[in-house]
Amino acid sequence: MGSDLREAFVTKDTFPVPLTLGRLLTHMRNAVSHPSFLEPRDSDYDPTGFTTINSVPGAPIQAYRFTDSPWVKNGKRDYKGRLPVETERGVRGKAKLFHKEWEVEDYLDTFRTPDGRFDLSWSGDLYWPIFQIDLQLLQLRRMAVELANYLANKSRSDWDGGEVHRFVPPLAA
Repeated sequence: MGSDLREAFVTKDTFPVPLTLGRLLTHMRNAVSHPSFLEPRDSDYDPTGFTTINSVPGAPIQAYRFTDSPWVKNGKRDYKGRLPVETERGVRGKAKLFHKEWEVEDYLDTFRTPDGRFDLSWSGDLYWPIFQIDLQLLQLRRMAVELANYLANKSRSDWDGGEVHRFVPPLAA
């Protein structure tokens, strides 16, 4: 993922597959599609999108936060329809679709909610996939250089997918 872009910057990742550069870029692309706020507003779940992180309002930006969840729609948890659902069969169907979509087995469980409906869980907790990464400005700039080099290599017809040739020089320290 590049020497400066490490999993250490990922603050949340509940997806069932290992983090790859491709998945990271997909999550960031999804998050960049709309601005967000640090505090959820009229939402039951973390807001998706991107925002800035400042230690003090009005102070210089310290970092950028990118949050992506395909299950958040209009501030509600939604996977092929709203969750939780009324029947155990309905939630088992959603678990089966999820396992097929992500090519995993037995990742999600089902449980009965206190109000008698049914929902999905992972490791005993309510489940919803979310990816969140916090990047300082320098890290974001270095990521842009890594991405530019990757895209430049990818556009070459003779590139074998191996070593990434540096068309764009690294940023000065």
